[in-house]
Amino acid sequence: MTDPAATPTRSARTCPACGGLACEASGLEPLAIADCTQCDHRFFAGALDADHVDHIYGDAYFFGGGDGYDDFLTERDLLWAQGRRYGALLAEHAATLRSASRSRNLWYESARL
Repeated sequence: MTDPAATPTRSARTCPACGGLACEASGLEPLAIADCTQCDHRFFAGALDADHVDHIYGDAYFFGGGDGYDDFLTERDLLWAQGRRYGALLAEHAATLRSASRSRNLWYESARL
């Protein structure tokens, strides 16, 4: 069970990607989604149980099939190559993505008026 005292405030948070100021995303209540004012990263800003990551990404995820991998180690090189490819694509289009994100945020704000 999460500790309510550990839940961040709904008004402002710290971005886990760059450490910048992040504010609650408009129009997504009651979800705890925040947007970073520095790097435009959008993230879940709510509280999770301490064992959440272990529960989701334990050994069964990497070696048990189902929603994860049959055997991550045998697929590792292919998955890393795909990750590098996606990273290069994101880097290539990062300025466009940031611009689109800012435009989206401006549209949401204008729609609320």
